[in-house]
Amino acid sequence: MNSQPAPPLRIAVVGTGGSGLAVVDVQNPSKPTLLRTIPAPGWMRDILLDGAYAYVAADGAGVHVFSLADPANPVRVHTTSENMAAWELRKSGHVLLVADYQDRLLGFDLQDPVHPELVVSKALPGWQPTALDVRGDYVLVAGRFRGLVVLQLPGLAPAPPSIIGPPLPKSVSPGDVARFETKAAGNLPLG
Repeated sequence: MNSQPAPPLRIAVVGTGGSGLAVVDVQNPSKPTLLRTIPAPGWMRDILLDGAYAYVAADGAGVHVFSLADPANPVRVHTTSENMAAWELRKSGHVLLVADYQDRLLGFDLQDPVHPELVVSKALPGWQPTALDVRGDYVLVAGRFRGLVVLQLPGLAPAPPSIIGPPLPKSVSPGDVARFETKAAGNLPLG
């Protein structure tokens, strides 16, 4: 008799375009099993898994929060009420940052994941943010056709964010690409 406990269920959450989410058991990678599909409004732009929750950037439908406590029966527990076009999500500490295509960076306090509270709203006129990265107190925001701007959010708290230096030109903009990565300076090859 095998006395070892069964390995934990491993899941993948997949956006199904404009029709919602699919939760897939990937415990056996050679035979993924669909556990459930969940209808949800909006176009699924990004998904962030954190503990028993999935946060979904759903374009004009805002951000949806799903409980995955029972992966075979996920439940949508919250949808943001703010008017936004959520494109990409990043989490730092207990703050969920949202690239809002409607020219803003938004941040929600997730200390109570079922009732996220808006704690950051930074207007970026004409920016159309599509991608984010977080490094300590700095948030890098890529605009669709405007380039890259670095914001400082001390402690990622409710203090107003400030722009650090001039934005980079649109020649470094990701355009329609919705993702980018940064590396710490110590990891970059020198000259």
